[in-house]
Amino acid sequence: LSYGVDPATASIGPDGVIRYVVVASSRSGASTGMYEGIRCATGEVKTYARFNDGKWAAATNPEWRTLFNNGTYRHSLAFAKLGACDNTNPQRSVDEMLRVMKSPRSELTH
Repeated sequence: LSYGVDPATASIGPDGVIRYVVVASSRSGASTGMYEGIRCATGEVKTYARFNDGKWAAATNPEWRTLFNNGTYRHSLAFAKLGACDNTNPQRSVDEMLRVMKSPRSELTH
């Protein structure tokens, strides 16, 4: 699967949670969306809703889960490391987060 974040959906809430929609696409063309949140301070992610078959459905039991050692959320960890989080804090603004994510980072090329 390949993953992409819709930058128009990214927000940083007053609670410090970064919320966004991520789209997962397969080579065959199938895709699904997830509305997620990342808490940089605790290294956790939560899925609020999923998009399948042309409609959004709320997650049945949304819980905060670790970003680490969790294959299900590798894409969320990558998003956090690519610039959504500044260590244990969210970036100062969505614009800053997108700027950081677009800039080349040598540590990601190793």
